Amino acid sequence: MTTPTIEEAKQKILLHLERVKQGLSRDIARATKIDKHLVDEAITDLIGQGKLNYVNYGGVTYVALAGETSN
Repeated sequence: MTTPTIEEAKQKILLHLERVKQGLSRDIARATKIDKHLVDEAITDLIGQGKLNYVNYGGVTYVALAGETSN
């Protein structure tokens, strides 16, 4: 199995979050089968691009698609 590029990782993360709405980076890494360090890097880039946001519920910080308000 090859390691995805950062762009491939971003695409997989966005597709995953379209289905589940929000998630923790470790759960996203597990679900997409991408190394957590690469997931963290991709999430940081996607937040910088305005495509993702951090959302806090009950003291836990999740990642969600920008504009999603589900909890």
